[in-house]
Amino acid sequence: MSSDPPQACDAYLHDSAPDWAAIDFDLLCSRCGYNLRLLPTPRCPECGLEFDWRALLAARYSASDFLFEYRWRDRPLRAWFKTMVRALRPWRFWRAVSLHERICPGPLVVMLLASPVVFAIVLHGFALLLAVACHYLDELLGQFGWGTSSTNLDIAVGVLGSIAYLPREAGIEYAIFPCAVLLALIGAGGMICVLRNTRGQRRIRRVQVLRVLAYSATPACVVGALLMPLLAAILAISMPQTFAVAILASLTMFVGPPLLLGSFLAVGLRRYLLIPRPWIVGLAAALVGHLSAWAIIMLVLLAFIMV
Repeated sequence: MSSDPPQACDAYLHDSAPDWAAIDFDLLCSRCGYNLRLLPTPRCPECGLEFDWRALLAARYSASDFLFEYRWRDRPLRAWFKTMVRALRPWRFWRAVSLHERICPGPLVVMLLASPVVFAIVLHGFALLLAVACHYLDELLGQFGWGTSSTNLDIAVGVLGSIAYLPREAGIEYAIFPCAVLLALIGAGGMICVLRNTRGQRRIRRVQVLRVLAYSATPACVVGALLMPLLAAILAISMPQTFAVAILASLTMFVGPPLLLGSFLAVGLRRYLLIPRPWIVGLAAALVGHLSAWAIIMLVLLAFIMV
């Protein structure tokens, strides 16, 4: 890569078009990797991406400084937290990330692998906080003689407590839970990679899919980990316990995870990779990843039982 400063981009342009006589390096399409050298128009003939020559050249020297993949060496925790917080608002997040920037796959893999850990920490920590809050509210309502509300809150405390202390109560079987999350993420990314070919043309590089998946996985896990205890508390307060647990289990197993991950993926596919029908692709990939993850886990458990 050239070591020229960003101002040197003007030396490579003539009337907003590249001066190919002055450019001694290859320019690759940011989405599919096609060599754009000697092209007269700013449109990739391979994947159809339309771009600006100046933005493509300038991206060789710039990057989004807040991203974890660029700041993990000097300030890893701060960069990770800042990236995660900004990724919770995906429309604004992907608007600040350029498709033409270089990608560092190593830190992205770390973020992806850490997502199940983040999910577990937020889930059990938030469930414990809600259980403590419901416990004190239960005592307060009991002092005023509101027995029915107090009884429902007591049920909520029990449900939230079981979520908070699930790792200790479940034992080694708890490992199935984070494995399912990780397998679902990998399956969703694999599904998008399979769908990257359209009419024999390579549309998206795998490293681009990795970036979208890594920056979608953590916020999806955080939102899911916050919603699950909150939903458990609401259902325990408003419905009979057995019915509430059944609804919560159904939403957790079949509806919530694919919907959350698919929504974050769809925004990244739309705002960052600029692919058509992003919501169909994102939701389908999340659903396939979720179902394949649990299918793999069931097969492994069945194999252990049979042995």
